[in-house]
Amino acid sequence: MSAVGRLFASVFPGWALRRAVARVHLRHVSGLLSEHVNDTQKRLRRERTVSVEQDVQQNRAKLLAIARTLYATNSWAVGAVNSITGNVIGRGMRPESAIEMKSGTSAGLPDTKANDRVEKVFSDWAQNADLTGRKSLSSLQRSLYRERWIANDVFLRRHTVDRGRGRVPLALEVVSGEQLSDRTDKANGIVQGVQFEAGRPVAYHFFREDGSTEVEVVSADQVVHLFKPHRPGAVRGLSPMGPVWDKFDALKRYLNHELTRAQIASAFVFLHKTAGSPLTGLKSAQSPQNLDDHGNKLVDIYDGGGLYIHGGTGDSLESVAPAIQSTAFDPFVTLVLRSIATGIGISYELLARDFTRTNFSSARQSSLEDRRQWEPEQTEFIDEVLAVVWDWFVDAARLGGVVPFTATRAGWPVSWTPQGWQWVDPQKEVTATATAIEIGLDNPVDACRRLGRDLYDNVKKKAAAEKFAAEQGTSLGKKTESATDVDLEDEEEEEAPGDADSSQGPRKVA
Repeated sequence: MSAVGRLFASVFPGWALRRAVARVHLRHVSGLLSEHVNDTQKRLRRERTVSVEQDVQQNRAKLLAIARTLYATNSWAVGAVNSITGNVIGRGMRPESAIEMKSGTSAGLPDTKANDRVEKVFSDWAQNADLTGRKSLSSLQRSLYRERWIANDVFLRRHTVDRGRGRVPLALEVVSGEQLSDRTDKANGIVQGVQFEAGRPVAYHFFREDGSTEVEVVSADQVVHLFKPHRPGAVRGLSPMGPVWDKFDALKRYLNHELTRAQIASAFVFLHKTAGSPLTGLKSAQSPQNLDDHGNKLVDIYDGGGLYIHGGTGDSLESVAPAIQSTAFDPFVTLVLRSIATGIGISYELLARDFTRTNFSSARQSSLEDRRQWEPEQTEFIDEVLAVVWDWFVDAARLGGVVPFTATRAGWPVSWTPQGWQWVDPQKEVTATATAIEIGLDNPVDACRRLGRDLYDNVKKKAAAEKFAAEQGTSLGKKTESATDVDLEDEEEEEAPGDADSSQGPRKVA
């Protein structure tokens, strides 16, 4: 300390003490910051020296255990995964056969009869596409995509089964990532259970069943491996819950603590106590059951919600009702949920199912941002999974002699209709879509597909409905004239003679 500092210290000892404490705190904080910077630099150097395979293998099991626990015990995590699955997969993506007429004036138009036959065979098979015969293809899609968001390491396996004459001999099975062996044998091209040749996977080494050490080698053309690599070159996936699991856990703990506080605040206790005497321990290890240390009887009130203690003669009756209020609960929960929503790439409103803070503009903007997230997910799922499933289906139907796949064709074209999007304001959106189609910025096929519908199927159903309505002596899509419309038209007819443009007659009201 300088001479001036010692002089001030002798005159103001309190100031000197605070200054000394501040210096100690500053040195401590500086040390912590330096230690944190050094640890970060060491970690980054260590990560640069770790191979992709080592990185995934070291972290996959730990993150997967956390993700499984979250989905089993955390309501927010369950809601997030289910909301994502519902938006991307929904009721399931459906195929639309795209066979076209080859000749005549109808060349290039859809061959509706051929497409109907193909879609009918596929629909019949898809009803029980699961290996057990109990689940549909739509259910398998949801299971597969849900597992992708929990574990980011899931497989769809093809099985050839005998389903009877004239039926497609194909069944599918969703296999979790835990069933794939972690074996790595670089000499034989095996990395974490995946066998490679010339950089491409050729086989997968699965355990025959959970808990078994016996491995079954399955050809890669019989398996779809669904995962998103977090680093180039990764052969297995890491759970996407990694960046947000601690926030999910903190939110659950905070909610449990708040529930405990609310239970305490709502509990009530009646005490018989002698005036002026302190209340000692109500119960000890030596106390008989349902008695306190003084021999007073303890009685629960309303399923443990409160406690009644029988006192002695001259004791008074007192009530204890702690008042606990928490004004920070809602802001804290909202803040954490917004952080989680950012981490997994969805809107807060979708994660929290809270639309109280939105108006039309913000709700529409939130919906559009979510669509930008889900549409690429849908495209990837179609390209990586459903395109392969379609090839498996066509091959199996042809080998099984199922009509019409016995016909000789170069291919069976198909397009998939994903989960559609509902509008925030249907009237405005329909008007905007109709205008876009009219001026050439959109087309009816894509407009229907965005709603999760098939234009050609819609047209056929509309024609059938109109034919049925005509047979019943009525019509569809016609607006009936209401009493209000008639009144307005009558008023205009009465005003017309005095109008300068009355020669044009009264204006019709639609």
